[in-house]
Amino acid sequence: FRTIHLDNLGKRTPNTIMWIFETADFKIWVESESGILWGTVMPGAGKTILSSVVIDHLQGLAQGHSDICVVFAFCRYTEAVPVRDILAGILRQMLERYPVVWQFVKDVYELHQREGTEPTQHELFEILKQISTSGVFKKCFYVLDGLDEASSETQFDIITAICQLPINFFITSRPLPLLKDVVFNARFFVIVAHDTDIALLIEEKLRRSPSLWKLVDGRQKTVIVETILQKSLGMFLLASLQVDILKTCPSIKSIQDALNSLPDGVEAMYAATMRRVEGLGRYSVDVVKRALIWVLYAEDSLGIDDLRHAIAVRSDSFAFSPTLLVDKDNLLSMCCGLITIESESRTVRLVHYTAREPLQSYLFTTIFNPQEILSSTCVARLHQFNLNDYSKCNEIVESLLLAHPFLKYPFDHWVTHARLCTSLPSTVLQFISHCQRFPFRNANLPIWGWDYLQSIHVLAAYALNDALSAKLSNVDLHEIDVNSKTANGATALGLAAALGNLETVKLLLGARGIDAVCSDAEGWSPLMNASNGGSTEIVGELLGILDSSHANAANHDGDTALLLAASNGYADVMEVLLQVDNLDVNVNAANNAGLTALMWAVGMNHVPVAQRLLSIPDLDPNLTDLDGDTPFVNASRLGNVAMVEALLACNRCIINAQNNEGSTALMYAARRDHVPVAQRLLSISELDPDLTDINGDTPLAEASYFGSLATVEVLLACNRCNLNVQNHKGMTALMRAVQEDHVPVVQRLLLLPELDPELADSSGDSAFAEASRRGNLAMVEALLASNRCNLNAQNNEGVTALMWAAREDNVQVVQRLLSIPELDANLTNKYGDTPLAEASYLGNLETVEALLACNRCNLNDQDNEGLTALMCA
Repeated sequence: FRTIHLDNLGKRTPNTIMWIFETADFKIWVESESGILWGTVMPGAGKTILSSVVIDHLQGLAQGHSDICVVFAFCRYTEAVPVRDILAGILRQMLERYPVVWQFVKDVYELHQREGTEPTQHELFEILKQISTSGVFKKCFYVLDGLDEASSETQFDIITAICQLPINFFITSRPLPLLKDVVFNARFFVIVAHDTDIALLIEEKLRRSPSLWKLVDGRQKTVIVETILQKSLGMFLLASLQVDILKTCPSIKSIQDALNSLPDGVEAMYAATMRRVEGLGRYSVDVVKRALIWVLYAEDSLGIDDLRHAIAVRSDSFAFSPTLLVDKDNLLSMCCGLITIESESRTVRLVHYTAREPLQSYLFTTIFNPQEILSSTCVARLHQFNLNDYSKCNEIVESLLLAHPFLKYPFDHWVTHARLCTSLPSTVLQFISHCQRFPFRNANLPIWGWDYLQSIHVLAAYALNDALSAKLSNVDLHEIDVNSKTANGATALGLAAALGNLETVKLLLGARGIDAVCSDAEGWSPLMNASNGGSTEIVGELLGILDSSHANAANHDGDTALLLAASNGYADVMEVLLQVDNLDVNVNAANNAGLTALMWAVGMNHVPVAQRLLSIPDLDPNLTDLDGDTPFVNASRLGNVAMVEALLACNRCIINAQNNEGSTALMYAARRDHVPVAQRLLSISELDPDLTDINGDTPLAEASYFGSLATVEVLLACNRCNLNVQNHKGMTALMRAVQEDHVPVVQRLLLLPELDPELADSSGDSAFAEASRRGNLAMVEALLASNRCNLNAQNNEGVTALMWAAREDNVQVVQRLLSIPELDANLTNKYGDTPLAEASYLGNLETVEALLACNRCNLNDQDNEGLTALMCA
């Protein structure tokens, strides 16, 4: 959106459209806390430029004010932008300009990063809602231009979504009366091109035409401006095109004649412009028609260099010829203002969306099938670069497509244009017949990256079924191998199944000699491809001719058709696999990672699929993966309450199952702070809450270690947890919380009379000693507040809490400990060292000062070797 905005500002005639800021409607809207200001306009009156002028003005107001947010979006007839993308674009602008909004985005971003997904429209809206209601911005300005150029559905959805936000919303569009009821509280105003602005535009265009500017004097310039003002009907678009008509006038007389015959209205203006084109000569007319075909019918906007190369082709063969290249400026001149170039993106578009229908009608009188021209031009370009028989390595394909003008577009869209023809053009059929190694890549294929296709694979992959049928029926079998393989080992049937091309699959299954189980280089069969793609009908077609051994076949990763369907949540596909008569599908089959269909369903959160599998008596719900995790353990680890309930409902899961590291379902729930899951598990009387993992930690110790206070509360509430269990290093839940500085958890545990805070770990350190060592004063205070800690406890080497604090130079902790009369400041470790000696030896001057200030330290104590604190220093 920023590129469009900057391009609009570049096209603005200086000092125009300033009137908007003087209107009462705008002033009230800017000053109000929230509200909608909607400007409606006739085509060509400059609404898009006005929108960018408003954006620029608002950004100026926000300059230096981090609490004023300005974001914007543009709807374009050339590029259908769904509501989700508009919301995403707005949120991206916020993130780039206002780092404070990251706090609202972080959790959703990290979730989708982990899962490899993208946020939904609802999630994006909720984030924007949180931001706008959070108070981080004093005011939020949203600007949306060209709402009328979006689809009807997008118009309604974006209005209903954004109007719920407490923001200042500025909209421009043609009149959309059906939406007025949705925004009954909006303030509407009519955008009218002011004569002064149109006059500035005319004068600017005259200055940019040196020959015209030199030809006329001041009086004649005034006549030109006044005449065009009258004829342009308040439309910048008409005024601009009318000035373009004058540019070709060689004399004052011809200018006068042109002014007298200027057309009235938009359609008459376009017709007059095309008559100007017709007068340029046969060659120029042909160039302009080709250019207009591409601008009107291209699937994506073309850059100017792409367009120049697209039209530089021979009319008979559509082959590119560098001698036919037209200079950019000459091309724009030939088109007489009908096309324009975006200054930032360098893409070409119509001067205005109102030109589309008149120009299509004009072209249709002489060109009956534009798509045939486009598709033929595309395949000719691909053939020029030998993409029908590409022999270089994978890495070069992408760079090749980007290195040459008008090559990526034909590669991406040749089939789209070919399908829009009444029948495939002979040029396209000829190109396909020459394909031996055509580069092909699709995310639905099991082998990632580029594959290289022969002609039959191209027909199957792109579902060009009429041509495929002709090839299968009109060619002797010895001349075509229906089971031929791509570079990655895929057959035409495998490709069609992976890409969901049902009719193509039916055609191929009817071909003599077809191998329906032939797999690719990684062991994927057509059935696996169809299951992975969720193509229920294709799966049914294939199962009609396969036996159980093929239905249970696995690829090189060990995944069967059933596992693939379960992993993707395709319940309908799975049902087809399970219901075929005389087909015994192995429901307990596991892949190389030990994952069964049930494990896949649990791991990917497909509850209905898991429920269907659990309804099968032969399914074993307690099989484990390579880590020893059962589906029940994994469901608890993921925190999916609905999945946990589904597994419990089958009454066949081992509740206390432990994986290879001894972790249980409860332990995972506690570790990940999945409170609802932990509550549900603890409601089961058979569950043992004190089972330990390979380190000897209980679920309570895990929750304490991770600071999961809510989970700790749930565990304590069950009244079945042993609070004083020690792990293999002697650490209790209390020590684990101290170890990670979780003060609230420690405070909660210390409220329990059954808890023993003086237990020591394998080194003999108590929780109090550990807190002192870590220098966490708040933790020390929490432990002291319990009045249950032995302040002078010594570990296996005689080290006390004070000694730890002195050794680590934790001055505040030292001061707090020395403030307690019961604390002995002269206890020695097994080497005879006092805290003062330790601090002196380590050069901890501030700690030494604190120890001396208490007036309780024996300065002359000697250690086992006779060394005093002074000697240690």
